[in-house]
Amino acid sequence: MSFLVLIGLLNWALMKSAFHSKFYSTPYFDILNYHLKNLFSLLNNQISGLSGPKLDELLAKMHKDIKLHKFNKLTNIKLSWTFFQAEKFKSMLKIFQSFSDLKTLTIIFESLISDKEMEILGSQISKNFHTLEQLHLDFENLSMVTDYGLKSLCDPISRSATQLNSFSLELQKHNKITRTGFEKCIATLYGSLNKLKSLNISLKGDPNATKRVDIAHFIMGRYPLPQPPTLVTESQRKVNGEIFQIFGCKAKRKLPYLENLTLTLKNQGEVMEKSYKIFGCEISRCMPNLKQLIIDFSESLEKVTDQSFKLLGRQLTKGLVHLEKLVIHFKNCFKITDTGLQVFTHEIGANLPKLNTLILDLQGWSNITDIGLESLSYEICKPKIQLQKLTLLANNWNIIDRGIEVLATEIVANLQSLQYLKLSFASCEKIGDKALEVFANQLNKRLANLEHLILDFYGCQHISDKGVQKLMTQISRRLLNLNHLELNFAHCEKISDKSLQIIGQEIQEFLLITLLALDLDFRGCYKITVEAKHELQHMLRNIPQFSIY
Repeated sequence: MSFLVLIGLLNWALMKSAFHSKFYSTPYFDILNYHLKNLFSLLNNQISGLSGPKLDELLAKMHKDIKLHKFNKLTNIKLSWTFFQAEKFKSMLKIFQSFSDLKTLTIIFESLISDKEMEILGSQISKNFHTLEQLHLDFENLSMVTDYGLKSLCDPISRSATQLNSFSLELQKHNKITRTGFEKCIATLYGSLNKLKSLNISLKGDPNATKRVDIAHFIMGRYPLPQPPTLVTESQRKVNGEIFQIFGCKAKRKLPYLENLTLTLKNQGEVMEKSYKIFGCEISRCMPNLKQLIIDFSESLEKVTDQSFKLLGRQLTKGLVHLEKLVIHFKNCFKITDTGLQVFTHEIGANLPKLNTLILDLQGWSNITDIGLESLSYEICKPKIQLQKLTLLANNWNIIDRGIEVLATEIVANLQSLQYLKLSFASCEKIGDKALEVFANQLNKRLANLEHLILDFYGCQHISDKGVQKLMTQISRRLLNLNHLELNFAHCEKISDKSLQIIGQEIQEFLLITLLALDLDFRGCYKITVEAKHELQHMLRNIPQFSIY
């Protein structure tokens, strides 16, 4: 009964929406997609208690309603599903036969899934989605899936979805999948989906698993495997880097059209040094036309050394002459020193002439000093690169002020095209007012294109009102085209109400006309009163987007 009631309500809603929208307009399709999600959600609840003829009757009704309400004209569907039994899962997937024009399909599998469901999914995709151009599959719990299940999914996709230009595969808690299973899956996809322009592969292991298998050698897919599978206990936290190397080793077939590549590895353990060289070399060799590369190996790099990082930098950047955006998330690399950072950033500056966006998430590199930051500044702030967007997350670095001064000097001198700048020195305990002063003194009107500035000094307890005053005076009077400003001074305990007064006065006098968004964070600054925050809010009430914490 509830299903029929909802259908009636959707009839009314769709007719009303169609009255106000042109049928094939984007808003109308958004409405269809919204109501389609409601239908699938209700069907998901109803189906758990049905079987046989009653189930067939419900699915037939669903097919009819899809056609009646023009759902079959949808080209983009995104659904989150929770399933119950494999056979009912199969029945539900048959509904997709109604969508003859489907171009983009995104499915998030929230619950536990087995080999049988993976096999059904692969089969249905191969039968019904010949026109599909973008496919995104996110499996949140694969703890019951084995190599067979992964193969049953990847093989049909590679055979039938030959028109795909964007493919995303996110696998979480893949405890039973071995390195052989990953190898064959990746090799199959690379061999058949050679028209891909965008590829996202994300492998997130279960951090609570008692055993993990390291599968690093072959995301690019080299045969034969260099060594047998290695099962390692969580307490040892030692694996030989095979997951890492999967992304960098085989691709006998190139992916000449690939422009966007995203690789994520989490909870996979330690990586061997030789893996970095293989990874970098094969990426640059097999994907020569990459324009965007995003690498997130944050939780697999605790024991990476200078030598590993040098190998990665030298090999990765050699052949990527078309690269425009590079995003590196390498957190908590405790063993990397100034030398390793200098070599890596030198390769970026020397070999990527078309780079316009650079994001370096290097949080937790506690052995990096001002020398390392200076080297980084000289290498990435080169006139021939002309970055438009730069993000550097240097949390917990062992720096004082000299490196920050050099960084500001090089940015101002060489990056006149810069539009977006984000610098984070959170928890750099030695940073104080002097660092803010030398940074501010380097700012000038040569950064005329800078529109978005984010500065994060969270937990820098030596910063006081004096430093904030120096910084704000230069920002407000020299960055005259700034329209978005974010400042984080949370837990800088020496800062008081005076800093808020300074910020309010400087912005009101110099930036009030251009500034569209202002975000201030003073949480944990115990000398700042609630009254001062309210006064600042009132003073800057004309800024369209203003928040203070």
